Amino acid sequence: MDHVRELITDADGHIVPELLPFADALATTNSASLMKWVKHSRSSQRLAELVASGPDISHTALDRLPQGHATRYLRELLVSTGVLDPRNESFAQLVLWEDRTISALPDHQQRIVRPFARWAVIRDARRRVERGRYTDAASRADRSQIRAAIGFLAWLDTVGAPVETLDQQHLDTYLSANPAKLGSSPIVWCIGVIAA
Repeated sequence: MDHVRELITDADGHIVPELLPFADALATTNSASLMKWVKHSRSSQRLAELVASGPDISHTALDRLPQGHATRYLRELLVSTGVLDPRNESFAQLVLWEDRTISALPDHQQRIVRPFARWAVIRDARRRVERGRYTDAASRADRSQIRAAIGFLAWLDTVGAPVETLDQQHLDTYLSANPAKLGSSPIVWCIGVIAA
């Protein structure tokens, strides 16, 4: 239990009270398994990072950590022990992915893709979350929509066509090489934004 207390103690030596239910749950596990988790698990390292980052024990604080298996597992532990409220993780991860992915694009692509992602894809996804109909499969499909818009704009860059010069010949060339994209919402959105 001392190792668990160390994990939930901040730099000033104070136990983070929000994590007490988590510590209590860990105290009931097999001590050998607990020791292995505390000493060798990446998720316990993520917990240490979370505690060290400040008093905020929240989904938002976890969202600032690298979003791999360790963070997902830690989040699941914190939700299952009542430290964090449940949330639709598929949707939350879509939003995080969208921000990271689009922020890495050149400015001229961000200007077109970000509104599409936020107003067409994420807004619709949020509605499905509210109706309880948002799944991992839906998140993957939504990421594909955003990737399609990025791919189209990247293709324009590759052929040396600034978005302002988009014409029917560009569309015909792109769609003949990518027939599955014909009529897809990302392409229609991009054309609408470019034409505006």
